[in-house]
Amino acid sequence: SDGRSSIVRLFFFPAYNYSCAVSCYRSFSVYRCTIGYSAHIAPFRSSKNNDVRNGLSLCKNAHWLFDVGLWSLDDDYRVIVADAAFDEDSPDQTPLKQMDGRRIQLPREERHWPLSTNLAAHRRLHGF
Repeated sequence: SDGRSSIVRLFFFPAYNYSCAVSCYRSFSVYRCTIGYSAHIAPFRSSKNNDVRNGLSLCKNAHWLFDVGLWSLDDDYRVIVADAAFDEDSPDQTPLKQMDGRRIQLPREERHWPLSTNLAAHRRLHGF
């Protein structure tokens, strides 16, 4: 595996207790697999920033929605939803639009919390 995925396994997922920061869903198998995907807040391709403070542990759906800019975070770690940009149907889980204003699950250690500069970069990139 490459260095990026090693950093992700060692820092992003444990910092978030192997849970999705948005849905708080946690699944960790006996094979040491987790539902989490690492999401870079400021995109890695331009920032080259693998610091845990530039990452979130997200389930696949939340990660995709974040990467395409359908939601972001304010500086108080509350979800901001671009509700006019999409339609959704979510009968068996909380829809993204209902998460607007909800604070994400943060790592226990404040030193691992996302930096406001990274959050601001994501908001700028996606027009929030």
